[in-house]
Amino acid sequence: MKFILTKLVQVLPVLFGVGFLGPALAETIIRTSLIEHVPSQLNDAATIYTACMSFGFIYGVFAVRSGRWI
Repeated sequence: MKFILTKLVQVLPVLFGVGFLGPALAETIIRTSLIEHVPSQLNDAATIYTACMSFGFIYGVFAVRSGRWI
């Protein structure tokens, strides 16, 4: 049990990036006037979600590697 919790805590920044930060950023872009600053060929919701989820994943991996969330 301790091993499972240790591994879960180690990947927690990645889960935060993909599970919260990415979707929150995507919804913020889609529901506000920030959508006007996105190029027209990338203006659909699926592309924005993919980009934001990728950003969240990269953030999480960076946080795990560096040991800092902020």
